Amino acid sequence: MEQLRLELIMSQIMAKHRQHVKNIMLGTCELNKDMFLIKQDVMVLSRKLAQKTYQLHKNNSKSVCMWVQQNTNSMFYYQEIGVEVDGGLIGQNMFFTLGIQTLWQREMMIGHGHQGGFVINVTFGTNEKKVIHYV
Repeated sequence: MEQLRLELIMSQIMAKHRQHVKNIMLGTCELNKDMFLIKQDVMVLSRKLAQKTYQLHKNNSKSVCMWVQQNTNSMFYYQEIGVEVDGGLIGQNMFFTLGIQTLWQREMMIGHGHQGGFVINVTFGTNEKKVIHYV
């Protein structure tokens, strides 16, 4: 749980776990239940931590609205369910829209995205070397 709070990714957590198991086998650490950790356990803990951290209300719609109000610096676009857009009312069955970005993404968008396009693919782990800028 501590490693999840430090925002380590799954591969980092499992690498640390493998090293811990090696230390146990070498006799430098004591045997405990953590030796039997698997990826699914980490995913369950991650989900629980996310719920505890980000679920601000039992109603998901209200929870999102509360999160948006508290995190205005992290988002660039938000549209609620059932709000008026361009003179028409969007129904309650329409999904909300939320655009979230990091400070680095915002700086890249402002610096390189003016009057053109800017694409960031987070599928493979976003960093400065994996940004595509096109005009």
